[in-house]
Amino acid sequence: MTTSRVLLASHRGLYGHISRASSYEFEGLIEEIDDVDLAVPRTEKKGAGSSKTKEVVQKRALDFIQRRTGADVKLPEPIAKAKVSQQYDLFFTTVLSCGDLTYLQHVDGWRENCRVAIVWIEEFWLLLLKHRKMLSLLEPFDHVIVGAAGTAPELAKAIGKPVHHGAPGVDTKVFCPLPNPPGRTIDVYSMGRRSEDTHRVLLERTRTSNFFYLHDTVKLRDFINDYAEHRTLVSNFAKRSKFFITYKSKPNQQGHTGGQEEFGQRFFEASAAGAVLLGEPPRNDTFPEYFDWEKTGVTCPWGSTDVNDIIDEASKDEARMMQIRRDNVENALRRHDWVYRWERVLQLAGLEPTDAMNARKAELTARADTVQSAATV
Repeated sequence: MTTSRVLLASHRGLYGHISRASSYEFEGLIEEIDDVDLAVPRTEKKGAGSSKTKEVVQKRALDFIQRRTGADVKLPEPIAKAKVSQQYDLFFTTVLSCGDLTYLQHVDGWRENCRVAIVWIEEFWLLLLKHRKMLSLLEPFDHVIVGAAGTAPELAKAIGKPVHHGAPGVDTKVFCPLPNPPGRTIDVYSMGRRSEDTHRVLLERTRTSNFFYLHDTVKLRDFINDYAEHRTLVSNFAKRSKFFITYKSKPNQQGHTGGQEEFGQRFFEASAAGAVLLGEPPRNDTFPEYFDWEKTGVTCPWGSTDVNDIIDEASKDEARMMQIRRDNVENALRRHDWVYRWERVLQLAGLEPTDAMNARKAELTARADTVQSAATV
């Protein structure tokens, strides 16, 4: 009987919100390329012995509150704990925010059974450093990785342990348009947060011309089936898009970011799919370290109402647009797949890459070698 070297804890059994989709994608890839056991606490379904009358009364009460307040109120559900009994070299979990780590109270025995513990927190703004109680959630970890580069050095001072910046990644095998690139039938793809001024101009263009602008029309919350279907859908949209709108993280929420400029998932999804980035990157020293090739896209300031002119001017040079697409795809395959992010985590834990990781990297390199000679991307 072989034993796994990594204990991967996940809150996917508790939260199905689409904001967690990319981190669940990361977890799924780790399962494929390493020797992993999962610790996944889950909400328990109501059994046959539950009181039907009580459920009806609760539902009516919640409906009343929602109608009167507009609040999305839910009763807490019982949670089935995950229990850890064997020893591991590494404990790893990835969460959207530091507060999400409270879910680990439902994973019994995780710290005492793992030699090294590492957490990856996608979003951590400097403004949050004043919340000392929240920072105490980081005490059990040997290394902390944060998605906000500007936060890392200050957080390290605050908690007295190593804190590293970790850029987002993407499953580049899923997002790559090769070897069978579909037609780029979507003119502009906008997902998530957007400028309403720019959105209004693009929307008006769809009413007066043959222009396909793909954008959100509802506020989505939970997956219908699972994160993998959602990520496949996003990749299929992105691979068919000429331009993909990308801006610094939360550009319209200064009160939340405190003016801190960071970058998130959209840049990596867009480049991996071979779309031309349309927007503005953050003004910081870290972004160019990840996107240092000649051109990744076209500048369009946040809130711009000249977006149609910007698109039309850029589109005149088809050869240049194609070269941007090629460079984006090639560099994503060589640098931004999740396997490279996981390799960094293993380095912190003092562990070697697996054969499956090396095989994946070789496959990505082989595909990257074909990008510049492909007829189209």
